[in-house]
Amino acid sequence: MWRVQQIVSKTSAKIGESGLNILNIDAQEETSRIIVVVEDSGNNIEKAISAIHEERSNIKFI
Repeated sequence: MWRVQQIVSKTSAKIGESGLNILNIDAQEETSRIIVVVEDSGNNIEKAISAIHEERSNIKFI
């Protein structure tokens, strides 16, 4: 389940680079789900989703 932590780390970094403030993030190792909470103002949700999808193709498992 170390992959979940790796993905969370890369995802949160990418969201931060987009200028968004992460209010909460939770990695559920049992289901491999990641929950990210950002402030719902302006186009923050759209920016967060775009950042995640942009980073998804760059994640390489080691």
